[in-house]
Amino acid sequence: MNRRKLIINACLVATSGIAALSSKMAASATSSPGVALIDRLVEGINSRELSKLDQIYAAGSAYSNHQVLVGAPSSIPAREEFKSYLAQRIKAFPDITLSYDVAFASDDMVAVNLIWRGTHKGDYLGIAATSKKVTWNSTDLFRIKNGLFSDHWGAVDLYGLERQLRS
Repeated sequence: MNRRKLIINACLVATSGIAALSSKMAASATSSPGVALIDRLVEGINSRELSKLDQIYAAGSAYSNHQVLVGAPSSIPAREEFKSYLAQRIKAFPDITLSYDVAFASDDMVAVNLIWRGTHKGDYLGIAATSKKVTWNSTDLFRIKNGLFSDHWGAVDLYGLERQLRS
């Protein structure tokens, strides 16, 4: 599968809620090094051991986060900036858990629909704690080089999260 098809499939997952993969895609996705990195990401966040991300994301300029939510370009290395962002999310949702329902992998790319769950106990994106239990997702695309994530593009369902927090 080429990158274009992978991106199209990731978009289809995000917009149409595909419930099942073809057996060929499912077999390649579950045995993929990219999906193994996703599993390690989930483990690192669920255990609150953000230092585990150092074994998943490339260091220094070898990693680029293209997701606007994490922040504007800065002098802080992207991996450290991402870990700081996740620490803020964990502070706001101390019981946060991460899982995923769909992952596509091909060559040096992996696309995944991540599912975040937690109780809003601290300020997040300008919204004071509500103590509401919420669930939201993000659709993420990662490039892999030398066995680590080297690039990330993501889209977080902030609209759905904000609706839950403000309702």
